[in-house]
Amino acid sequence: MALDFNDPNDRLIALIKMRGSLDGAPVLWWYKGSQYGIADRQPTLLWQVEGAQLGKYIKKDDGSYDHVFRDIMFYVDPITNEVIKSYSNPYTSRTHEPPVMRMGPFTVNVNTSGQSVELPPGMPPGSLVVDWRNEPLTVQGGNLYLRESATTKIANPAKGSGKEGASNKGFFYINDFFTLIGRVDDIQNETNVSVPAHTSYQSLNEWTPWLGMGDREGEVLGRGDSVKLKDYTELPNELRKNIEANEPGFFEDPEFALWDRAYTPLNQ
Repeated sequence: MALDFNDPNDRLIALIKMRGSLDGAPVLWWYKGSQYGIADRQPTLLWQVEGAQLGKYIKKDDGSYDHVFRDIMFYVDPITNEVIKSYSNPYTSRTHEPPVMRMGPFTVNVNTSGQSVELPPGMPPGSLVVDWRNEPLTVQGGNLYLRESATTKIANPAKGSGKEGASNKGFFYINDFFTLIGRVDDIQNETNVSVPAHTSYQSLNEWTPWLGMGDREGEVLGRGDSVKLKDYTELPNELRKNIEANEPGFFEDPEFALWDRAYTPLNQ
């Protein structure tokens, strides 16, 4: 029976086919994007980000799915495409060492309304609030476009620290916008538990904390794309080398990588 994408339950099945796999198999995504500082209404290209996300979807008794995933991301020079080791802030002229962003494993519940986010280990209650919403979909040109948006409120761990460049805001706000795209024929094929897909992504966030902008007015605008991969051999060579150097075992045993929680929950 064909899926009715306007039916919340069928939309969820389509999303899992596109994002992951109905049989719970681990799936790898590659992503890359650009981030711009916005100050006095003027955009300045800061850097590019590139990384990979490994995840799987586990069906629950209520019909929802737990998405278990982890990310590793690098700040990349837009011209040389090399990982940035030292960065000169164009607004303050201070020099910083961008971190390698290791995130997870996390678990979020994906359901007919959107996503419910599990509080990562070690974070106190109320320090992370995520509102993840489904938005109207589009079917056009043989493609299905599933849109989602998320607003995240996260406690500022540096508040009151007195550290140079630290913000005294109580919370940071992160706004993410996603469009997941796949072929209708692939999704409607009942024999497919997983289908090719890609994502267009935009964001509007507070200043990146390690940039040391304090409470200066402005924000960071991001845009990027991601692609679902068959396996890690489809990753760009330089990215794969960087992941292997920073996260040994990320590719060798995906199931263990998604189970092992001995990683920093949030690293900004």
